[in-house]
Amino acid sequence: MRKFLVSILIIVTLVAIISGCSKKENIQFNNFYGDTEKWLVIRTNDNVFKFIYKGNAEDLKKNNNTGKISFHYGTSLGTIGATQLLNNTNYYQVEFKDDLITELPSNSTFNGNKFINVQIGYADTTDSIDLAAYMEYKVK
Repeated sequence: MRKFLVSILIIVTLVAIISGCSKKENIQFNNFYGDTEKWLVIRTNDNVFKFIYKGNAEDLKKNNNTGKISFHYGTSLGTIGATQLLNNTNYYQVEFKDDLITELPSNSTFNGNKFINVQIGYADTTDSIDLAAYMEYKVK
């Protein structure tokens, strides 16, 4: 009888552990990443875009009479942009006023093959970068 009770206890424990670990996970695509020969761009879930120029910071200033760099990104909801003064580093961080990504309708969920387009303008150059969604798992 004791072996029978121990066996049932072990089975119940295993079932509880397995059911607790197998909760459905929701994949959320709040984070985006794009990489080109010139730029690395990361968008985090707090609507902050990090732009890292891979070349010499002085290259951004060549033929740039305004001394500014502009950043835009677009989704099916529209486009938003921001402009900053050029600095002496290769790093720019922009928090856009509007977040066009988290407001996308639920039927526009990202499946890893959806992209956000970012455009960076300086001097007479405009670089276009597609940011791909990468998965973040949330357990409910």
